[in-house]
Amino acid sequence: MKAIKVLSKTLCAVAFLMLMVTNFGCAAFFDAELGSKPIPVKEDGTPDFEKIEDMVLEDFRKNNQNFYPQNFLEFSGGLGLDSTEDDNETSYCIGAGYNYRISEDNYNRASYLRGFATQHWRNSDNIESSITRVGAGYTLFDRIDKLGQLDLTYGLDVSYGFGTFENFNVDEDYTELAASFKIGANYQVTDRFAVGITAPVFSWAQQKFEANGFEFEQDRTWVGLNKDNLVMAYGRINLD
Repeated sequence: MKAIKVLSKTLCAVAFLMLMVTNFGCAAFFDAELGSKPIPVKEDGTPDFEKIEDMVLEDFRKNNQNFYPQNFLEFSGGLGLDSTEDDNETSYCIGAGYNYRISEDNYNRASYLRGFATQHWRNSDNIESSITRVGAGYTLFDRIDKLGQLDLTYGLDVSYGFGTFENFNVDEDYTELAASFKIGANYQVTDRFAVGITAPVFSWAQQKFEANGFEFEQDRTWVGLNKDNLVMAYGRINLD
């Protein structure tokens, strides 16, 4: 019976180590030493995985390492092409932003507030536009892989836009208030650099056009992907 109990504890310890590798896959965890601290066990003699994990995380944080960066810069770009019988259109956008983590450091997810600016150009046979947007947003990073490299992202942005439209050779001043909900993915290439992509699921804008003393306002809604709702690719640089 004693041999069986020893074997059972040994198998539990091995299973725990495999679980750590599977769920964290991060060498830094194994750099965090428990030192001479005894391995906590439950009343039945099996390792207390939750307490062991807390001990490892505590040592990890003592080394001043974060699962997610406290803040990072992002640079983005997007391109859209469309062609119909009467019109050919090209739409492209570049941007930059700053993100600051507002959630406590956690292996599984992180929340960020962001400030951003973009420049969006649209060219077609009949319409040309140049629009600058500045805004703020919230993004949730949700870790989904076992190696700590891949996240799904969910974001909500609000912005103010201004620029010019040339509509059938008529120059118009343009302003807008806009909001959008986006989903995406983020891949950590190195400790300090990541790449990502976001796609809009829902966008709304209140638009105003002014020309020759006349004004025209409209509310527009976009659902899914289209030329005015660009998919954006990101490069993200950790500032920590």
